[in-house]
Amino acid sequence: MFKNYKMMHLEISCPVDSGTIAVLPEQEIKHIERRYEDDYLVNIITLGKGKYEIFGVVKAWNIQYFGGEITLDKKQKVFIGDPCYLFTHTKRGNKEWDDFLRAVYPNWGKDRDYEIREGLNFIVADKFGGDGNHPADLWIRKIGRQ
Repeated sequence: MFKNYKMMHLEISCPVDSGTIAVLPEQEIKHIERRYEDDYLVNIITLGKGKYEIFGVVKAWNIQYFGGEITLDKKQKVFIGDPCYLFTHTKRGNKEWDDFLRAVYPNWGKDRDYEIREGLNFIVADKFGGDGNHPADLWIRKIGRQ
């Protein structure tokens, strides 16, 4: 039914300031006032419309393996890195960042044991040991059409 799609492998460096690395399609943050577009703080790739399987490893002191699926409604940019770098340092940007964290973590601000919400159309890694500049490997494979 589907083509035998090839696997894409990326070796990237991720500066981290919020303790998280995300694989985040542009469609999921199109409403925010963005701080950076093409910047060294966030890795940006372009993927076509379709469903993708993503597997990654953050090579920090506490190695974390992570993965999941995303579905893109059209060809678009996908941001890979700490999502905090996408938000402006304005009143609006701070509110949007807080709203983003509440969308990712259902118990944000209520508990210190944050679990990632299921059913998101993006992937978050947050157990690799915190801030710094972390190397990561990602494998991306298109697994179907939308």
